[in-house]
Amino acid sequence: MDYIRSLLELITSKEELYDRKAIDLSLKEIASAWNRDALCEDSSISPFITGENIKMIDRSFLHDVSLAIKKIQDEGLISFEYTIGGYYYSLAHQKDGYQKPSISNLTNLDSIQDKIYLEIVGDIDAYLQNPLKENDRRIKLFISQDEGIYKNEITRKPNYPISGRRSKIITRLENGKKVGSSLIKLFNIDYQMLSKEIGEINDNFREKLKLEKNLIVSVETGGYKLNDESYDIKFIK
Repeated sequence: MDYIRSLLELITSKEELYDRKAIDLSLKEIASAWNRDALCEDSSISPFITGENIKMIDRSFLHDVSLAIKKIQDEGLISFEYTIGGYYYSLAHQKDGYQKPSISNLTNLDSIQDKIYLEIVGDIDAYLQNPLKENDRRIKLFISQDEGIYKNEITRKPNYPISGRRSKIITRLENGKKVGSSLIKLFNIDYQMLSKEIGEINDNFREKLKLEKNLIVSVETGGYKLNDESYDIKFIK
């Protein structure tokens, strides 16, 4: 089963039902849409003690839910807001001393009635009608001199504000590979400083946008280029 498509169809059905962009999905609803059993027997508790087999949330199911939601978020279609699991945590009203909710928190849910709250920020219908080939499923990035680098064209969050020489290095790579010698001449720096600047761009980029792949990669034949194999990059003029 295509879990991504099934989950997107469930999200749009909820949007149409309630006519709103902010929706909630229970784990039970997701399990039903995926035709999966969200529960498994807890082998740590003997049925001789309780008189019955005790069931708990299937961790592999929660893991698959987390991966599916992260993929949909990376496509710029939804924004993961918060989860509810006994207590109500909101990213918009985060208090000091509380752990910031994230997609990984889904693995801590313990009831199939627990809900995941999402905000629809992209055109899911268009995505479903025009699915990309698997090898074209790059993460969309937008680069703006005013707004920085961000994944979501609507919310522009999360983003990596960037300016000065580092911004110019990225802009210089917009049209393809550039050899190191041309970059050090343009910015009046040496190879060591260029390498340091690119390394820090990549470190900040991965940290602030919660991504795994570097923005700038080296080329075997020499020089640097933007990582257009992992990212679908659009410059906002």
